[in-house]
Amino acid sequence: MSNRIDEAINKALEKEPEYELPHGFADRVMAAIQRKAAEKEAKRDRWWLVTGLIGMVAAFMYAVAAVQFKPGVGVFTFFSGYWGLILFGVLFVTALNVVDKRLLKHHK
Repeated sequence: MSNRIDEAINKALEKEPEYELPHGFADRVMAAIQRKAAEKEAKRDRWWLVTGLIGMVAAFMYAVAAVQFKPGVGVFTFFSGYWGLILFGVLFVTALNVVDKRLLKHHK
């Protein structure tokens, strides 16, 4: 009896299954692998961003405490004689932005 069972098992194993993978199976598998890799990379990038921001805030707080910084607006008195230059700069940058938005095509 055991011999017949063994023969039946061997006979069943010799036959190839009549199953075919769906069309585009390999493409979907590769897309899933790439998506998971992209998610992992995005997570790592977020971690570095948060770590960098925390480090910058800590360094800023240390610098303010170390030099006993006292905020004031006296540094901006330098610009009081150059109001025309500042106005020209603001208008020029605004004009460049308008030209960029209206005349140049953005490719996405």
